[in-house]
Amino acid sequence: MNYKKKWGRLLSKQGLVFDGVVEVDLRECYLFQTPDKSVDHLMFSRGNRDNKLTNSPHTELAYCYFEYGREWVVKYYQHTRYCYMREHYLGKPVGGQPSGSMSCFQSIKDYGYLGSKYSDCYILMIFDISYCNSRYGMSESNDLPQIFAGHHRAAALIALGQYIVQVMAIKNEKGMVNEKHYGSGVTPREREKLNFSRKHR
Repeated sequence: MNYKKKWGRLLSKQGLVFDGVVEVDLRECYLFQTPDKSVDHLMFSRGNRDNKLTNSPHTELAYCYFEYGREWVVKYYQHTRYCYMREHYLGKPVGGQPSGSMSCFQSIKDYGYLGSKYSDCYILMIFDISYCNSRYGMSESNDLPQIFAGHHRAAALIALGQYIVQVMAIKNEKGMVNEKHYGSGVTPREREKLNFSRKHR
């Protein structure tokens, strides 16, 4: 798999660039969110908002998969935070089962992170400034480092107790980090959701 070819074009469209491989503790990393796709309402722990990956719906699902097995996840999927998150993203009820997620979890267990044909398929992580801050001007939302791609793999690793891993750092291109630059790219609907999100934080 040509890792940089696969992701390079998408990152370029987002104003992001590769910045080298670094080692991180996944327990200290945060979930990727945008105002129009915020799942803050699902990210509370002991009464406090906790956007770390250790508290994400992805990680909860991975724990359940490894602890209770595939049949349990299929049976109780509709009652998981992961299902609620998917319904929130799609704006409609979600049926079926998280087959893709479970396959990813099992692959990490069987072959390891960066194992087999995925030897260069790193988790992507933003370190310099969060997406909500750089793209939407929300300076209060600067949880870092913030995962950009690879939530399910990170969730599986955390559930398996493999916290220290190598990831591909990505950063914002020079001149791309300010709300004024991105203002024209924010749709009226996104702006409406952004204003609502700010008022209710």
